[in-house]
Amino acid sequence: MREDVPLAIPQLTPQSGRIVAEPRWDLYYAVVFTACLAIVQAAPVPASQRIIATAALAAMVPWYLFLGRPLMRQDQPAARPGTAYLAGLAVLFAVAQSQDASTWFLAFALLPQCFHVTSARRGLVFVVIFNVIGGAFQVWRDPRLGGALSALGIVAFAVAFAYVYSRWMARVIEQSLDRAALIEQLEATRAELAAAHHEAGVRAERHRLAGEIHDTLAQGFTSIVTLLQAAEASLDAESQARRHRYRAGAASPSRGEPVTAASTAPVSARSAAGKLPVATATARAPVASAASTSSGVSPTRTVASPGKSRP
Repeated sequence: MREDVPLAIPQLTPQSGRIVAEPRWDLYYAVVFTACLAIVQAAPVPASQRIIATAALAAMVPWYLFLGRPLMRQDQPAARPGTAYLAGLAVLFAVAQSQDASTWFLAFALLPQCFHVTSARRGLVFVVIFNVIGGAFQVWRDPRLGGALSALGIVAFAVAFAYVYSRWMARVIEQSLDRAALIEQLEATRAELAAAHHEAGVRAERHRLAGEIHDTLAQGFTSIVTLLQAAEASLDAESQARRHRYRAGAASPSRGEPVTAASTAPVSARSAAGKLPVATATARAPVASAASTSSGVSPTRTVASPGKSRP
């Protein structure tokens, strides 16, 4: 089995589902807000107007921290809370814009939030609202034709730029999510292939061990059988016959009992005793014949018994 294939592949899952909820957006909003506040403080307006504009700008900070920032960290944009948050920002922005025209620069921080906390269509609506508020107060301060055209041009440019930029960003985010999903699928496929390769290696190793064990045991059993057959063939015919006779005798019962050497011993002794006189008489016959020829006496013996006489 190859060792260069990892068995566990870490997934490339992003920590956050929304790209806009990264900390650098907070830094960007802080920089724009600080710059706009500094411009308002340096603007040649009455103190009362400066105080009202500053209060409206200051009210935007807790409004963003407690409502806008949590909405930006959600995986899916919330329609109603996002709409309420943007509506509150529009009111505060209108108050600040009515006191100082320099607060229009704050739109650079407010317009991106329109696409972060709600859908793209509603966000574009609020982009138009913020720019129309700024253009309307600009025309109110300078009702001449030049002032009106200048305000109209700024509003048209801001709305067009927001629309094009939002569409482009949405496409980039969509492609990024598709690529992330593709990478996760590739990593998952790689992990499955690695697991399958590992399983195949384990299965091959099991087959190899099983084959070795089977061959070793089969060889040992074959050797034992061969040795037994050779030992049986080496026995001579007499040993085999003796063994068969012993088995046959042990298997033949007499009067319900097996025949043994002890039971057959008295019969053999009686047979031998009955044959002994015949053998003795046969051996003495030539001696008696020779003695009768030399002496002329017939070798006849009479055995006395009551009423009979036997030679």
